Amino acid sequence: MARAEDDFVVEDNSLAAADEEVKPVPDDANDEQIDAAVAKDPELQKDLSDGIDESNIIDETTRGAKPKGSYEEPSDDIPEADE
Repeated sequence: MARAEDDFVVEDNSLAAADEEVKPVPDDANDEQIDAAVAKDPELQKDLSDGIDESNIIDETTRGAKPKGSYEEPSDDIPEADE
C-alpha cells in the first residue's frame, strides 16, 4: 500500500548553474609571456636560487628532533604512591 508521501519528490535546483553553458578552462600561462618586470624581480630571483641550491636540502626528516624515547610526559616522572 503506497502512502501519499511516497509520491512527493523534492526538486532542489539550488546548485544548478544559472546559465547552462559550459565554460572552457583557460590554458596554462606560457613561460615566454611572463612580464619582464616580474621576471627580473630580485626577491623572485632569490627564491628561485634558494630553491635550486642543493645546500638548502635537508636530508633528515626529523630536523634535529630528539632520539625516540627521550621525550617524557610530565606524568612519567611522578613516583608511584605506596599503599
